[in-house]
Amino acid sequence: MSGDKIAQAKEALEFILRNLNPDDRFAVVAFSDYPRAKTDSLLLDRLSQENHGTTVYVTPDDNLERAISSFYRKISSPVLTSPRVEIAGVKTYDAYPNPLPDVFRGSQLLYVGRYEDGGEGEITLSGAVGGKTVSFSAVHTLPETESVRVVGDRAFFLKDGIWIDSTYSDEETIKIKAYSSAYFDLLTLKPELAAYLALGDQLILKVGTVYVEIGPVGVETLTDEIREKING
Repeated sequence: MSGDKIAQAKEALEFILRNLNPDDRFAVVAFSDYPRAKTDSLLLDRLSQENHGTTVYVTPDDNLERAISSFYRKISSPVLTSPRVEIAGVKTYDAYPNPLPDVFRGSQLLYVGRYEDGGEGEITLSGAVGGKTVSFSAVHTLPETESVRVVGDRAFFLKDGIWIDSTYSDEETIKIKAYSSAYFDLLTLKPELAAYLALGDQLILKVGTVYVEIGPVGVETLTDEIREKING
């Protein structure tokens, strides 16, 4: 690291150190070997999660000051700390992650697991906000059939016969007819989607910055406009 990077690092770290509380913990891990950094990031993510923190990675091409300042703004705005999920009425197992990480502004908490038999269960999410204990409860009927699947780094929920990407929240979708020319052109354009499309012939998934809906109704040819949207 040299030149502008040193100046950026100095300014960013001084900003964080000025704003840290006595009980806060903060660490910087530097790598000279970028490929090794990608490998060791799994260990760092785990350490961060187990200690109720979060991580940020800065590549040689990133603006160090901007990245670390953004990181500080994120960790200084916890939405829920020491979260816990309890499900009464249904036997659950293999829950992940465990323990749950703290939830910060701009982040999402994905909690997956397995259950036996199904039925009506009361789901309670508890934690601390501003030093005060809070909890939120909802009653939900867990179906007897499998309703959640994790494919790669994504989770999908089964609703009304459609597998839905967990990040989807009623955004507009590009509808593509299953097994049409457009469907197979999409696979050719984005071969990495094959594992997700294997879920079934009705699903909604994120492709780049847009959501694609595969189903019995939709376009049968990929136009240049659709290709441009899919390529982001």
